Amino acid sequence: MNTRTQSQLITSDVLYVVVGLGETGMSVVDHLVDRGKRVVVFDTRAESPNRSWLSSHHPEVELFEQHVPDMCFMQPVRWIVSPGVRLDHPMVAKAIAEGAEILGDLDLFMESVNAPVIGITGSNGKSTVTTLVAKILSESGHQVAVGGNLSPAALTLIDDSVEVYVLEMSSFQLERAGNLGLDVASVLNISADHLDRHGSMAAYHAAKHRIFRKAKRVVLNDDDVLTQPLIDSSVKVTRYATKAHRDADYKLLDEAIWWGDQRIIGTRDIGLEGRHNHVNAMAACAIAAAFGATLPAMTSVLSAFYGLEHRCERVPAPSSVTYINDSKATNVGATQAAIEGLGLSGPLILLLGGQAKGQEFGGLRPAVNQYVKYLITFGEAAHELAQVGFSCPVDQVETLEQAFALAQSRATSGDRVVLSPACASLDQFQDYRQRGNRFKQLVMSDAGGAR
Repeated sequence: MNTRTQSQLITSDVLYVVVGLGETGMSVVDHLVDRGKRVVVFDTRAESPNRSWLSSHHPEVELFEQHVPDMCFMQPVRWIVSPGVRLDHPMVAKAIAEGAEILGDLDLFMESVNAPVIGITGSNGKSTVTTLVAKILSESGHQVAVGGNLSPAALTLIDDSVEVYVLEMSSFQLERAGNLGLDVASVLNISADHLDRHGSMAAYHAAKHRIFRKAKRVVLNDDDVLTQPLIDSSVKVTRYATKAHRDADYKLLDEAIWWGDQRIIGTRDIGLEGRHNHVNAMAACAIAAAFGATLPAMTSVLSAFYGLEHRCERVPAPSSVTYINDSKATNVGATQAAIEGLGLSGPLILLLGGQAKGQEFGGLRPAVNQYVKYLITFGEAAHELAQVGFSCPVDQVETLEQAFALAQSRATSGDRVVLSPACASLDQFQDYRQRGNRFKQLVMSDAGGAR
């Protein structure tokens, strides 16, 4: 029950309404309470799963579920809206209409730190690049904190000893962010994703580009025009590209990454698999160099880093068949990049499916037709995917387990079985991690049966 009276809540100055009580919301509450702010929490669910956390850690903070009282709309008020909550939620929409200031956790973070901040977003590869940048800067001798959308939440990283923050930023975070004023901002790539949330490609694109607002330096992918903003001539620009004719500072050419005329590393020496990951490695070098990263640090990190879990992750197996867990590929662009990157080494058996998220799957056709020898679709989008018109043989099943069993029956020595679903996992799993872990369980228990 709500025990504090409305008059008590109105007596102090700015009221902070924290919307959502997941990982981000909890970090916001901790941050604000530690700084003596007046806080209430609004969770859109009928029963917040973290209600007990709030009552034990901050018993003085009021929790409202599904609805909030009128005092939450009275000025002065700041609504800190978690990325998992839509801005068109009725209560949030009312707050906007009433003139409340709408912010995200990134705004609070930028208000609270003095050290430089690097922000990285993109449809695909942002977790990998964020991790690489942090490792390269650390190897170069900097005190680095890394997190954001990647986890841990940005606000939990704040520490006076940190020399540079490296944050992954999602479109959900950015759509409610103001003028962040990042020291370095980069959009790695843009392809259709989260259209069920953003409503259109234009809205998704606009959300991503909010990362550039008031940025001091931008790092641009010269191969992807959608990543390139209209910027003031005073903003410093670093460019990277894979095309020889591009006038870029960093290039991926002749099976190596180049920084001007300096060869950083050959692609055969990079720990990450696939050409798309070699582009990610180049992007990380370009971003890290803005803070004085050294060439030896770049070479050392890129040769020793083999990737994050569920992102083109090679799964150990007692078999002559290679298994790749790319469960994090939840959109067409990510799967296309994986197919094109992995397919250069030979044909693939591809497991594709899950929850469609309003995507158009026809964009996968060229990559699948060129690199995939056998395709298995599964889950909620199985039929839709099977009807795309791929030239390779296609079978349709209901579950990941059935898809894996079918792949096993077709795989022969030297084949590579790739889970790169191009879909969300919520039709059958809690998240992409659970889906990827299930795939790995299947591999480790059954891979010995492959021929």
